[in-house]
Amino acid sequence: MAFSFNNGGMRSVYFLCLIFCVGEANFIDDLLGSLGNIKTSGSIDHQTKPRLAIEANWKWTASPAPSAPPSGLGVFDVTQYGAKADGTSESSKAFLEAWKAACSFPGKSWFVIPKGEFLLGEISFEGPCRNKICPSVDIKGTLKAVKDLKAYSDKSWITFRRLDGLTISGGGTLDGQGAEVWRPGGCKKDCQMLPVSLKLVSVSNAKVGQIYLINSKAFHMHVTRCQNTQIYDVKITAPEESTNTDGIHISSSTSVQVVDSFIGVGDDCVSMGDGNTNLLVSNVFCGPGHGISIGSLGKEKNEEPVTGIHVKNCTLTGTTNGIRIKTWPGSPELLASNFTFEDIVMDNAAFPIIIDQHYCPSKSCGGKPPSKVKIRDVVYKNIRGVSFSRLAVNLMCSAGSPCENIQLSDIDIAYQDPEKKTASLCNNAKVTTSGKQNPPPCT
Repeated sequence: MAFSFNNGGMRSVYFLCLIFCVGEANFIDDLLGSLGNIKTSGSIDHQTKPRLAIEANWKWTASPAPSAPPSGLGVFDVTQYGAKADGTSESSKAFLEAWKAACSFPGKSWFVIPKGEFLLGEISFEGPCRNKICPSVDIKGTLKAVKDLKAYSDKSWITFRRLDGLTISGGGTLDGQGAEVWRPGGCKKDCQMLPVSLKLVSVSNAKVGQIYLINSKAFHMHVTRCQNTQIYDVKITAPEESTNTDGIHISSSTSVQVVDSFIGVGDDCVSMGDGNTNLLVSNVFCGPGHGISIGSLGKEKNEEPVTGIHVKNCTLTGTTNGIRIKTWPGSPELLASNFTFEDIVMDNAAFPIIIDQHYCPSKSCGGKPPSKVKIRDVVYKNIRGVSFSRLAVNLMCSAGSPCENIQLSDIDIAYQDPEKKTASLCNNAKVTTSGKQNPPPCT
């Protein structure tokens, strides 16, 4: 089942669908859900047990990163500066003193957080360091965020800033303790920004891996204005019902990789905002969550173009979207181009392939002109598996700036009910196809 509408407007799409889909109530529900960014009706909890089994068996793919020596010259253990591993004593001051000592050391140094539980408020580890040699951060213990939101002025919990050659590893855990501040149903207006658990700002040539992030108050990790940074072997988890708990958000960065990781959260597993160039997301297991997203784009003035994003070898299980590009109505002109999604497995993911240029989760965008974000040169290749929704390919582009050069190659997405077929829908999109096409394409 395929539909192609090029006159714009959700209302025309809806009524045409009513005409062509008589008796297909489930399909109409899927269509309206995707257009309105509504979570799939019903539950996807039949995927919980398989996902939990995969999560339980997930392991690092790389060899363990080098650990700090137990003591000696250049080793700066936070407990030697007064940090208490009791989970209740606020230890931010001791952490900062240990960091300052490590950062001012003339040679190679280690910033060490041993086993135990450490309570921390808002804290920022600043560079550059002496001789431009960044300490290696070795996290063995569990860091627990202060729960009181009044403790956060910068809207981030742990920040690393202006550092070259940063490494973070060790097998430890960052616990954002966010359960008390998650808003049921999400925030609609006048929303207070909640703290990101781990933020990298103006960091270059960095490697962050083999750590765990859980239950952040907002994004688990935000990478911004960074270059040549690799995030690998990280496990990020929060309940499906937690709000705005994106796994990793990347903005205004160049040559960032997210690889070999497990992410199951209450929002996007990986989201990529404006100003990004040359990003790679590879071998990521995503679910639960809202899928892997480019955007949202066009909400703010003076956003920068997004180009050169490659998502490959990923599996999405029980997510409410698959691989998604989302832009706001009423946006200024902006270019979003040269994206490749390939070798992706959908395991009961809803709306596996989606371009949504009517994105407006607050439902307050009525009357705004169409999005002017220009989406072009997008390749979907070897996308396969099972869709939770009957609408498997949904390309809802903007009447104000239609999508150009959208390529669908070897798409094979079945519906969860083998007695029914998946469908595709296109609006204001110039699409070419090759290889197998299931559902039939809407070119």
